[in-house]
Amino acid sequence: MARTLLPDISVRLDMTLADSIQSPVVDMRWTPICVNDDDLDDIIPISDEALLSIAYEKEDITLAVSADTYGNRFEQAFHSNGGFTVKYLLDCVLEFEKTSRMRALSTDGFIDAHHVFFEGLEEMPDGTFYVVWGS
Repeated sequence: MARTLLPDISVRLDMTLADSIQSPVVDMRWTPICVNDDDLDDIIPISDEALLSIAYEKEDITLAVSADTYGNRFEQAFHSNGGFTVKYLLDCVLEFEKTSRMRALSTDGFIDAHHVFFEGLEEMPDGTFYVVWGS
């Protein structure tokens, strides 16, 4: 069964584009990182301790998108001695998005600026992870 990493993290990708959604991404960052609190039925700021907790125990992870604008699969591998903390794993997702969003333009040449709500990392059968985005 596939697993999902960081399913309780609530964060939005904030992008600044040069001119329009057809322009290159000038800047990309996370809004404040929160966590879903089921007991409170709310989202709350994540603690420093939780940010530094290990979210993925392996030392290597590969993030992938199934196809870019040209129909090619795009992957990017990341390494972290001792496993990935929540913070570092989110940093890796951000780095991945800086490249993959530009490669995965729509057929009209637009950057996807609508799917910006992070919903986790879903493991694929080949062991890579797909970034799940909501709008």
